[in-house]
Amino acid sequence: MRADGLIEPCQRDSRHFYFLRWCQTRATWRRVHRDVTKSQRGQFAIRFQYLFPQLGPPPRYYNIHDDSIESTAQILANDVIRYLLKEDIYLISQDPVSRSMRHNVYQMLNKHSILFTSMVNRLNVVPDTAYETFVGVANELFLHDVITWARIVCLYAFMGRLALWARDRRMHSLKKKLPLYVSRYVGENITHFIKGYGGWEQLCVEYPVAEEISGAVWRSLLMTGATLGLVATILSVTS
Repeated sequence: MRADGLIEPCQRDSRHFYFLRWCQTRATWRRVHRDVTKSQRGQFAIRFQYLFPQLGPPPRYYNIHDDSIESTAQILANDVIRYLLKEDIYLISQDPVSRSMRHNVYQMLNKHSILFTSMVNRLNVVPDTAYETFVGVANELFLHDVITWARIVCLYAFMGRLALWARDRRMHSLKKKLPLYVSRYVGENITHFIKGYGGWEQLCVEYPVAEEISGAVWRSLLMTGATLGLVATILSVTS
């Protein structure tokens, strides 16, 4: 600084440079903080809805006017796999259709654990022919176009047990493809049945969640699970 109090040009430029750097750093920090805060809010909202579904927004209902039958089939399959494998549990849906599907799948697998396990082991699925094997089981399950909601639940139970089998053998690519297998098969073979009932919501009427289920409904599910044992026997003999 000169004796007259004026700042030398080089000193003035230096102070201006540091002031600009400070402004830029502050703006960058605010932008990063805003993005991180937004991401954290999103994760918190998802987990809060999972822990306290009664306080969350109204449940989403699937129907033929909202999501297609095929895409909903894939959503339900992903939900069942997350539930059974305990993966990304904060993403598990709390809508009535998803709850009905995964609870009844879990109960069917629990009641017929030995049957499903032995069936999947005997199939000896390999990645190259995985879809053909899946279709073979599904075709036997819906033989002669006999489609019921219980058999649809059974199809998802088979897929869920196959997902557990694939995880245990580190066949991660197969595990990821299973929801696509279900979606494709439903789209090609079962869509007309579900549309005839007005959409996936009918599953909640036919097979409500476990705490609401009646003895007659359970007998239907258990008989369908036993039917899958016959499917396994047929496939093992004809393969």
